[in-house]
Amino acid sequence: VYATGGTRCPARCPGEIPGLTLESGAWSHPDRRRRGRCRKTAGTGRHEPNDDPVEAHGLEHRGHGDPHVVLGAFGEFAGSLTFAVALFFLLPTLGSRFLAAFVNDNVWVDAVFEGILRLVIFLGYLWAIGRIPEIARVFGYHGAEHKTINAFEDGADLTPDNVQMYSLEHPRCGTAFLLTLVVISIILFTLLGPMSAVMRILTRIVLIPVLAGIAYEYTRWTANHIDHPAVKILIRPNLALQHLTTREPDQS
Repeated sequence: VYATGGTRCPARCPGEIPGLTLESGAWSHPDRRRRGRCRKTAGTGRHEPNDDPVEAHGLEHRGHGDPHVVLGAFGEFAGSLTFAVALFFLLPTLGSRFLAAFVNDNVWVDAVFEGILRLVIFLGYLWAIGRIPEIARVFGYHGAEHKTINAFEDGADLTPDNVQMYSLEHPRCGTAFLLTLVVISIILFTLLGPMSAVMRILTRIVLIPVLAGIAYEYTRWTANHIDHPAVKILIRPNLALQHLTTREPDQS
């Protein structure tokens, strides 16, 4: 959050943003709360820059360069990616076949079910993780980020009181990108028409980069034409969805 309860370093240590109160270590090892990028000199009580790159960045706590740490990080990334692909792409594909069999075993009905199921899973996932206190706190940081960017782009002074007045919504938000990706996937996969179960699964996986590229360009285009009345209508769902992934930040 733009003010995390730390005290502003009078020495203006490297990395400090003028006008904002930031506490070192909010995103890394707990020991960085007292180490970080600035330190108080013993006996004098004065703040001064911390020039030790290992101490300043907490590398001694991260196992920097340790192959076990690198492999662990890669494993976490691969596991997260596999989970996301399975939940948001494969599960709707398989689930739609099951649902269509009870209603009408038609390829177009199947495609509609797949799209609706993917959208419901996506929205339900965002709603569910937002109920977790730790994630809700992260969403508070997300809201502070949006407010800060809106204030910065408006040319306002970046102080907590000024930033607090700005909106939680932002047209270039990653949440907007994800919703756009889901909607485009519904359209694209419907247009692909009938195919075997194996091909359905393969296309859902192989076309993820294509969908991501289209969603990215669309999000960028809408952000660059935000003042156009038609664009304002198009992005309303994206802006509304951001209220699931942001929270009003506090100064604690």
